[in-house]
Amino acid sequence: MMLKRIMEEVVSELMMNAKVNQKEGYKEAVNDLLALLDSKVAEHEKNIEFNNEELIEKFLADKKLAGCAPGTIKNYQLELQKFKKAINKRVEDINDNDIKAYLASFKGIKNSTTSTKISILKSFFSFLLDEELIIKSPLRRIKRVKEEKNQPKYLRMDEMLQLREAVGDNLRLRSMCEFLFETGCRIGEMVALNIDDIDWESRSVKVRGKGSKERTVYFHTNTSYYLKKYLDRRLDNHPALFTTKIGEPRRVHPRSVQIEIKKLGKKAQIKKGIHPHMFRHTLATHLLNKGMEISTVSEILGHEKLSTTQIYARVTEQRKKEEYNRFIA
Repeated sequence: MMLKRIMEEVVSELMMNAKVNQKEGYKEAVNDLLALLDSKVAEHEKNIEFNNEELIEKFLADKKLAGCAPGTIKNYQLELQKFKKAINKRVEDINDNDIKAYLASFKGIKNSTTSTKISILKSFFSFLLDEELIIKSPLRRIKRVKEEKNQPKYLRMDEMLQLREAVGDNLRLRSMCEFLFETGCRIGEMVALNIDDIDWESRSVKVRGKGSKERTVYFHTNTSYYLKKYLDRRLDNHPALFTTKIGEPRRVHPRSVQIEIKKLGKKAQIKKGIHPHMFRHTLATHLLNKGMEISTVSEILGHEKLSTTQIYARVTEQRKKEEYNRFIA
């Protein structure tokens, strides 16, 4: 239908040109047709490019207002730009076959990656549907792929001891490790905190998680002790709870924390790669092993769905089996 409209415009203008200039001859008519067709297609593609870019910007603005994290917004933007480049059609002309062909073009990617792509596209087209910019979503027949059930990696308590020994007298790094483990915070939640956010009396802090949802997390004596020592030795007046260790004090970046903790894991000679999120996995596994209700663990971690926390329950069951086999042999 879209191509038909273009052809109709081309034929109409060609006839007008022939009438005005009184051109005759098959060759000239064909050349005129091709030139005009190229011009119309280029103009049409330019309009599509502009229109789709505008719709993506509106969608991203809507997500920002909904409180999505900057990292999530960036992921949406990158994926939709790839999609826009691959399928150069107006959104109302995109169908399920276009979606399938787009997803099939990515060879050798994990099911979880495909699932993320589908999720982003579903969210985008749902927004267009809500805004009445399309009549139906091309994703309505696209099913989510079954994701691999990867069990989260966690630290054993002896490995936690290895990390504590390897950290030495680095109060800043020790404080971050203890804080991540005892609170179960995500790295982004931790680096966004200010000193004034800490309630020392109740040993708690309010953090803003995914979707800007606020929750209270708690920490124990280890975090309290090392955090106070670290803050007492700081000479700057920066409000951030954790600042950079070199140069002008700035709020520490998540990537810097990841690098420091990875280096610490190597120094501690722990074979598995250590990353900040592993402390969160460790806390969840540890609490469930100690008998805490899974619903409470879910609240501490800030999970929207209890099913998200269930994966840690499977980890503890696996651990019980391994321990049984180790001692029964």
